[in-house]
Amino acid sequence: MLSLTDTTAENKAKYIRWAGDYADYLLFENVEYSYNQLMNAAIDVTNTLKESGYQITQYYVSEINNEVVLGMDLNSELCQNGVSQINRPEALAASLSKEYNVPIRMENIAPSNTAASNSIATLRGGAKIVNITSNSEITLSCCGYYAGSDAILSCGHGGHYNDTINYAASAGSTIGTVNYHNYYSGCTGDFEIIKVTNTDTFSTSNSIANTYTINGTLSSPPVNTILKYYSRNSSSFGYGTVSNRDITVSAGTDKIEVNGLTSLEVSYGSCIPGDSGGPFFQETSSDVNYCGVLHGYGTDNPGYLRVYFTPYTYISGTGFSVRTR
Repeated sequence: MLSLTDTTAENKAKYIRWAGDYADYLLFENVEYSYNQLMNAAIDVTNTLKESGYQITQYYVSEINNEVVLGMDLNSELCQNGVSQINRPEALAASLSKEYNVPIRMENIAPSNTAASNSIATLRGGAKIVNITSNSEITLSCCGYYAGSDAILSCGHGGHYNDTINYAASAGSTIGTVNYHNYYSGCTGDFEIIKVTNTDTFSTSNSIANTYTINGTLSSPPVNTILKYYSRNSSSFGYGTVSNRDITVSAGTDKIEVNGLTSLEVSYGSCIPGDSGGPFFQETSSDVNYCGVLHGYGTDNPGYLRVYFTPYTYISGTGFSVRTR
């Protein structure tokens, strides 16, 4: 079963093509809310409730029910006698659903004593992240490891070394800070590495938009390789063919020259501001290989959309490694 907010024939045809020989096993379900929309709301409402004194033990997106689920210890003294007594969980959930325009349900989930359960949000490729210091929205490319710590990867433009990175929105929790920044005049590639400092709130994964699971890498995809990429703003995957490697792009209003980029001639999909930082990957019959970080887009003379990315070979050279399990 594949849940989609857009079940038009054109959109379903895209997934049928990707499924190939397994297309006959696909079933489509129309849902009102995308995963990203629900997760963004979950982060925001959890932070708001915590600031008001509520003890949220867990939150997640129920993909089956297409809703946000908030966990509280309904048997706790605070819940019985404290702030929750004013707004009982069922009434609070109804009020929040109306305020955030997504369905929200409360569950009785007691806090766990295990260390693994401390993380209440899983970081995935394709998620929205925000550079609070420069007030710019970018896209999380993938999770991995850097200098012995959990880390995430994104584009470098729009930020600087030591900037603070938050999850989802300006009110969201801080993920960490930029520890390696690669975007300056004459640079090779456009990327930054963000160390995850808030491990009590976030865990990392090898997922792309909760749809693909990275289990390998392709450091420098050759010309004519078919790749996919994720457009966060359209909540969809695009695909195309590598057309050129080791090219230079004059980027931004400052006309910064970025070297070493690879271009993809897009066969299907879109790319708009805010998608920067998103993941590029190769899907084979047995593997999903991470390939690089989305830099930007443009059109050539015939009017074809081209999307540019930093190949992983330049990123791995810094010591960053992609999470593959």
